[in-house]
Amino acid sequence: MDAFIQYFKCSFFIHCIPHKPGCLGTDGRTLGPSLSPRPRLKRQPGHGTWTHWGAWSACSSTCGDGASFRTRRCIRFPEEEMCKGKPRQYRVCELDDCPSGSTPFRAIQCSLYNGKPILGSQTPYQWVPFHGAPNLCDLNCLAVGHNFYYTFGRVLDGTRCNPESRDLCISGRCLRAGCDGILGSEAQADACGVCNGKNESCVFVQQVFRAAFPTSGFFGYKNVTRIPAGARHIKVTDRSRNYLALMNANQRYVINGDWAIDWPGVYEVAGTKVHYARTADVHESFEATGPTQEDLSVMVLFQEQNSGIEYQFWLPREQFRHVQSDASPLRQQQTREVEGNPEGEPQQFPQATTAPPVQKARGAAKKVSQEVAVSSPARVPNQSGLNGILFIGLIALT
Repeated sequence: MDAFIQYFKCSFFIHCIPHKPGCLGTDGRTLGPSLSPRPRLKRQPGHGTWTHWGAWSACSSTCGDGASFRTRRCIRFPEEEMCKGKPRQYRVCELDDCPSGSTPFRAIQCSLYNGKPILGSQTPYQWVPFHGAPNLCDLNCLAVGHNFYYTFGRVLDGTRCNPESRDLCISGRCLRAGCDGILGSEAQADACGVCNGKNESCVFVQQVFRAAFPTSGFFGYKNVTRIPAGARHIKVTDRSRNYLALMNANQRYVINGDWAIDWPGVYEVAGTKVHYARTADVHESFEATGPTQEDLSVMVLFQEQNSGIEYQFWLPREQFRHVQSDASPLRQQQTREVEGNPEGEPQQFPQATTAPPVQKARGAAKKVSQEVAVSSPARVPNQSGLNGILFIGLIALT
């Protein structure tokens, strides 16, 4: 009986030190009876625990821009604090583009109020989106033929913040998607295109082309370098009167070929957009985000001494061996014979011509243009999601 009482006391009232006489241990020995009881430490209240994320909801649209969401619950004891983080997460839907001529989502929401009275007025107004208001995610609509706009609460989730941006409005806030597709995420792709990567899967190529221009013999386009398919963050710059040119994998010129110079602008080449720029101070450049879907060859049409053509890009490691410079076996096209001049006399080269203002039609490259949408609804929002009237803003129309 005494042994049982001693065991009970040691088990429930004091913390015993193992292998000391006095208290009964699990190995049959007793632990020190002279130990004084120690109070149990009170556990500090922590945060609750999230459940797993639920399934993603249906997208807010059937084409174009849209968003879906998923939720989770916070499980906690009464003394615990709320879970860290948010219970709801939004992502961008991967949808096909809406048919050409479709009405933008924001315009559809404004049109739902056509002919409806506001502030007691019975005047039937027609409404179109107004993008000059401070809050991008309010449904600001301009009265057609009048100099004021009206705010009909918030836009629906998944509406673009403005026509020039891919950011979307969620719960009245303009959010940008990270590389993981989550709206409001800070995840970013590295130079290799890997989300949250560390530039470990690709190689940075940076060189300067310094070949001299010909003094006699054949004159024409000279190969600078070949940029293999898969290249990202391409930049080629030249600071001279020479002209850069770009050729695709089929050895067809897509910019500045055929002894004619194209106008600066944005060209669709090899699955990416190439920004061609040339300034009055003869600074010329090609820039593209990539990745390219085919090899591209950078050429130069000499007009004077080569001051050095700088080029750089990021390339996947497995494709790095395909990088070629001026030693490339690429066939040099469109050459013209130039007679050798006596020593000391300046060399006269054939001059390139400038393309007419009308952009030349090319099968491999086309100028990017913006299309103006006309009224043809492609999706209809849920009217119950629109809130009531907030305020009127006056604007000066010019």
